[in-house]
Amino acid sequence: MPSPFPGMDPYLEDRRVWEDFHTTFLVALRAALKPQLPPDFVARLEERIYIVEWEHRFRADVAVIHHEPPRTSGGVATLERPTLATPPRYLRVYEETMREVFLEVRRVREPGEVVTVIELLSPANKESGRGREEYLRKQRDLLASDAHLIELDFLRGGEYTLAPDRKALLKEYGRWDYLVSLHRAPAVPGYHDFAIWPITLRDRLPEILIPLTDDQPDLALDLQAVFTRAYDDGPTETLDYTKPCTPPLSDTDALWASSLFPVESK
Repeated sequence: MPSPFPGMDPYLEDRRVWEDFHTTFLVALRAALKPQLPPDFVARLEERIYIVEWEHRFRADVAVIHHEPPRTSGGVATLERPTLATPPRYLRVYEETMREVFLEVRRVREPGEVVTVIELLSPANKESGRGREEYLRKQRDLLASDAHLIELDFLRGGEYTLAPDRKALLKEYGRWDYLVSLHRAPAVPGYHDFAIWPITLRDRLPEILIPLTDDQPDLALDLQAVFTRAYDDGPTETLDYTKPCTPPLSDTDALWASSLFPVESK
């Protein structure tokens, strides 16, 4: 059963299904790209691994009181004053290993030469913490390198994270829900040029360009076809379209989506 949405499905943004969909989408993207690659190029799935910490705060609700019972023989009975300790607060920090998959196009003749990097952002890339720091560090390195960088942001929530300046994009294109950015190498000192595909919830996902080397023409990649394959192969059986999605839709989009299926309970 296909997604009821014409493009990106916002129900896939839920953390409970996103990690699986993230990998499934990049696998489908590689499958779509592979037949178009010249013989000297290969698309490989790579993995970024880092440790994130999340905190659980709790406090003691019961204080311990030491009470000395009165003496019944020998001398005067005494009662030791109870000791009431101020309950402390506690912090437990959990460590979790995060694995993020991304796609690299390499030249076979030069195994170490990365030609194009394709990143599909994860929620951790758009939240303060180690995941965002790691992503932004790699983004800076790629912008200064000889590799092309393609960033796909299919998450409405979180902080803006793509390389192009957000204020300039808002001034030029107005509102968007999802965004695709292409930065072509090599970097030019003093400025960066980007190809931009702003997408709303109501849009079909675009056909984008995948640059290789100067002696090769750009490839065309239909993101909607990639999404359809990933949706069919992914964890979509768990999606419940009778409930609001996470993050929730705006009132306007919720009203529009109600014509596709009942988003809000009536």
